[in-house]
Amino acid sequence: MSQEPNIPQGHTLPQYHNYQLLGNMVVTEQEVKKVLRKLKTDKAVGPDGVSNKLLKMTANSIVPSLTKLFNAVLRSSKYPSIYGKKLM
Repeated sequence: MSQEPNIPQGHTLPQYHNYQLLGNMVVTEQEVKKVLRKLKTDKAVGPDGVSNKLLKMTANSIVPSLTKLFNAVLRSSKYPSIYGKKLM
């Protein structure tokens, strides 16, 4: 039985884009580590407020969780539309 999520008043769920080809991709922990190592720490934070410096400093701890998250997004073939937006 499907249950509607409990969303606080004034909040909305993000819109999702659907890409069927993403479901065939898999991200490894080694790939995530490689990307985190290459992050430039002099860049501004993104919409999530997390700095690249923090991501690099905590890489060993967060890589397993990030890998699971990325693969879940890929398996579902959906991602929040804000992932593709730049803030100016």
